Amino acid sequence: ILSKMTQYCAIALLTGDAYLGVEEILIPDEISRQVTLPERVTGFNADKLQAIVNDLQVCLACLYCFGFDFRKYQVGFIEQNGVTCDLRGQSAERRQLEIGAVVHRPVRDGDLVFVSRHPAVYKHSVIALIARIHPGKSFRINPLVCSPLKGDFDGDRLHVYFPQAEDARVETKELMGLKQQFQALSSGNPVISLTQDMLVAAYILVSRHIFFTAPQMQQLALHADRWSLPDPAIVKPLALWTGFQAFGLLLPSELAFSTRTGVLISDGELVTAGDDGSWLGGGTDSLLRAIHEKFGVAEAIGYLDSCCSMLKEFLHIEGFSIGLGDFNVSDRQREAISELLAYAKENYVEEQDFRDVERCLEVKIKNQTRRGNRLHMMMKAGSKGSASSARIHVACLGVQVVHGRSEFIDKSFWSGLDPSEFWQHSVCTRATLLKSLTMHDAGTLASTLMNHLEDVYLAYDGTVRHRQSEQVVQLVYGNESAQPGEAVGALAASFITEQAYDTAYEDFKV
Repeated sequence: ILSKMTQYCAIALLTGDAYLGVEEILIPDEISRQVTLPERVTGFNADKLQAIVNDLQVCLACLYCFGFDFRKYQVGFIEQNGVTCDLRGQSAERRQLEIGAVVHRPVRDGDLVFVSRHPAVYKHSVIALIARIHPGKSFRINPLVCSPLKGDFDGDRLHVYFPQAEDARVETKELMGLKQQFQALSSGNPVISLTQDMLVAAYILVSRHIFFTAPQMQQLALHADRWSLPDPAIVKPLALWTGFQAFGLLLPSELAFSTRTGVLISDGELVTAGDDGSWLGGGTDSLLRAIHEKFGVAEAIGYLDSCCSMLKEFLHIEGFSIGLGDFNVSDRQREAISELLAYAKENYVEEQDFRDVERCLEVKIKNQTRRGNRLHMMMKAGSKGSASSARIHVACLGVQVVHGRSEFIDKSFWSGLDPSEFWQHSVCTRATLLKSLTMHDAGTLASTLMNHLEDVYLAYDGTVRHRQSEQVVQLVYGNESAQPGEAVGALAASFITEQAYDTAYEDFKV
C-alpha cells in the first residue's frame, strides 16, 4: 500500500448491492482474469489446480508481464521443483502438477482481498473482504460498508489489493477483517449499522399498520434465512402476519432487549417498538450493539446480512418514495408559521432571538407533521434529513451571514426566494465552502501525524513509550482494553485525523 507502484491491485468504480453479505465484494471477471494469486499444490487442492493448468486459455490470460521494451506479454506459468515453467506449447505430461508446486492462478470466489477508498485516514478505512466474481465492470459492496470507508455511490473509486504471500493473507484476515474491527476504537459502537434505505425500511416495518399475507411472509422468511413461520396474528377471514412478527425473523431466539423510549424485545420477539427509530441504528443503546455484546460478532454480522436482504425485499413489497407533497404543510400550520415569522420580524433585533425562532419552528414541524409523511419517516428513523433541513424547505431559511452581517430570510425553498434572498443564501453557502477548503489536502494531516506517532506504543507496564528512545510519553494509557505492544500512536493519529476532517466538513452533512 505504501509503495508508489504495485502489480497486484485494481481500481474501479464503486457500486452497491444490498443482497451481498457485509463481508463480501464483487470483483469484475475481467479483473479476476488479469490478477493472479500463488497457491501451493497439496493433496486437497491438486485436482482443482490441475484443471486450471489444463485449461490453457485460462492460464494464458491470467497474468500480464512487462518486458524490457515495456511491451505487455501474456504468459501462463507454474513454479515446480524450483524452476519456473512456461505453459505455452507444453505437452499434457509436462503440465502434470506435483505436490509442492506453486500455481499462479486467477482470482476466484472465496479469495481474501482488502480494500480502501483514498484518502484512508483512519484504521477502519482499510477492510478485508471475501471476493466473489461477477460479469460486471465495477466493484460492488454492501451499502452498509460505505460508512467505515467514508464512501458512497456517486462516482467514488475503490482500491482493491490482492495479498500474495500466505503470511500476508493471514495478516489481512486477522488485522483487517471486519470481525476483528467490528467495534470502533473511539466510541465502542459498531463501525457498520443499518443506514439510509435499510434504516427507514426497518422503521416502517415495525410500524403498527403493516400486515403481510402468507406468500409475502414466506418471501421475507426466505431472505431472513428462516424456514418456519410464527402463528399468524390474524386468522380469519384471512391469515395475516404483523410487521413485528416479520422483524422477529431477524432476531436471535434468546434475545432480551429494552430501551427507555419504549422498545421491548422478549425471547426474540418484538413486543413494542416506540416512536423513535434510533435503536435500529448503531448507537450506544442500539439493538445491533446489544446483539454484538450478548451473542458475539458473528451473530451481529449475520443479523446485518439478513436485515439487508429481507428489508430490501420488504421495500419491493411496500414501496417508498418522496415527492413535493411531503414538503407541503396544512393551511393551519402555514398560518401559524407566518404569524410566528411576522412577530419575530417586528419585535426581534438580536441574532440569538432569530436563532430561537428557528429552533421553535423546527420543533413545531417535527411534532405536527402527520405520521404518514415520508420526510417525517426518514427523520424519525434517522436515515436522512433533520429538523433543520425540514425548516429550510418548509418554513424559512433563517439567519444568513453575509460579509459579517446577519440577515434573516423568512421564506423557504417551498415558497420561493426573490433574487436578493437567493444571492444572500448563495454567498453564505459559498463562504462556508471556502472556509472548509482552507484545510490541507486530505492525506497531508494523516501522513504528518502518522510519521510522528508511528513509533509510540503501549509498554508491558502500562505506560506509553517511544519505541526507539523508550522515553515515557504517558504514564497511564486511557483505554483499558488495549494490549501491550499495540501501536497506540498510530491509533491516536488516525482518531485525530478523523475528528479534524469531520469538523472541517460538517457543514456539508445533510
